[in-house]
Amino acid sequence: MGKTSMIANRFTSFLRQGVEFIGKHPFATGLLAILGIVGFLVSVVGFRLDRHESIETTAQLTEVEDQLDSIAGDVAHPWEDRPNFSGSWDEATAFTLVWPGGRYIPNSYPEAEGGVIESEVPTLERAFFMPMRSFDARILVTGLSEGSCNACAVQLSLFVFRKEGDIWFLHQEARNFIRVGSRGLIKFGDGMANLEVWEIGSNRFGFVVPTSSWHQGETLEGYIIYSFIADEIVRVFDGVTRAYFSALEEPEARDAGLWYEMKILLDFNSQESNFGFYEMVGTFSNSEWSESTEIIFPFSGNNYPSVFVISASDCLETLNRPASIDWESCET
Repeated sequence: MGKTSMIANRFTSFLRQGVEFIGKHPFATGLLAILGIVGFLVSVVGFRLDRHESIETTAQLTEVEDQLDSIAGDVAHPWEDRPNFSGSWDEATAFTLVWPGGRYIPNSYPEAEGGVIESEVPTLERAFFMPMRSFDARILVTGLSEGSCNACAVQLSLFVFRKEGDIWFLHQEARNFIRVGSRGLIKFGDGMANLEVWEIGSNRFGFVVPTSSWHQGETLEGYIIYSFIADEIVRVFDGVTRAYFSALEEPEARDAGLWYEMKILLDFNSQESNFGFYEMVGTFSNSEWSESTEIIFPFSGNNYPSVFVISASDCLETLNRPASIDWESCET
């Protein structure tokens, strides 16, 4: 007989003896019956507790789903509920949808007679066509002057339209999100004509406001860039990217040995991105240097690093003018 068979026989014998013992002693039989009843009651109570917790959990999940549906409805309304019009793109119709009481004058800088800007009436400043990867955007920039004068502050608004089928609908908007102190202070010369839009991410554009200031013979120029993040307009970049001697015209300044210029030419690398924003790449040059430096500006999740071109020059000089550098190296 094998070892396995012996173990099985012993187990069967012990089991038989135990059953016979319980059958011969009423106390043992009653004890087992009581334990069985207690076990049944415990299982009933446990079932009811599990069922109660399941009902509460289901109710909580339903409440959370309702809240998510409510939030989703607030964030992304169906396009049918937004201002829209059908047919081909029509700039005047789009402008009237967003500013029913506005003043539409195409392809011109609106001014009243005598060069005085009409106040408290929204006007069209610029219009852009921006091809995206998934759709094409039409962008309107409007202005609202705070007074009847050329130097009065202007509040800018941004409206983005996109097409679904045969319908143009208002996709995103930001009303009065930036206040410009003077029409001439955006950048010397052309005022609102310097406003631009750049592709700064996949299906994402940046609204670019060039800036300019002058102080003691030096001119500083740069950019402020706004972009939509979750339907909210956010300032994603603010920097001074050019500084140059401007007390004299450039030829005169060069003859006098006074000319200098430092600048960072900005571009975007579509092969590298973070949070849907392309990596910003700047090419730094200094009129007193023979070589240039590539500077990488990664997107942090909220914005690109701010930059001041003179500080960048000092940093690169300290680091022996490297061919390429991450801006974080200068910040630290």
